Amino acid sequence: MLATCVDAVPRAEVAPVTSIREVDWCNQTFGLITLARGVGELHEYAELGGLHDTNVTTLADVAYGDLDRDGAEDAVVLLHTDFYGTSGEVSESASLFVFVLRDGRPVRLDSEPAARAAEFTLTVEPARVTLRYVGRGEQCVERWHFHVDRLSHVAGGCVR
Repeated sequence: MLATCVDAVPRAEVAPVTSIREVDWCNQTFGLITLARGVGELHEYAELGGLHDTNVTTLADVAYGDLDRDGAEDAVVLLHTDFYGTSGEVSESASLFVFVLRDGRPVRLDSEPAARAAEFTLTVEPARVTLRYVGRGEQCVERWHFHVDRLSHVAGGCVR
């Protein structure tokens, strides 16, 4: 989780912003998950009253750049999710979310699965997102191309 999220207090109402960098990503909704101070939980089937699956999602990183080449900065948000199943299974995943600013509010354009690692670097360039990370002792990279509001995974691999 980003260290800055520890002190990020959720607000009841959020005013429009003039820059995507002003968005409070620590207290934001991403699909079914709402983060508060950088962490969100989804309890699947909890309403049935018994054992249920749990997803714990944390804000891992936010990178900025002019992804769609319109002259304004966009944001790519990396979330890490831990899944705990009722039968004891545990898994980890990560997702990228692309946001633009429209009328002072962040608007999600797309999301894609991504690799999860403790050590990583997320960068945004015109029409490209790159995630570099260390996986099982190897240097790895994943790349996505951005076109017409969509991310497309174009390359990925690791080398020792």
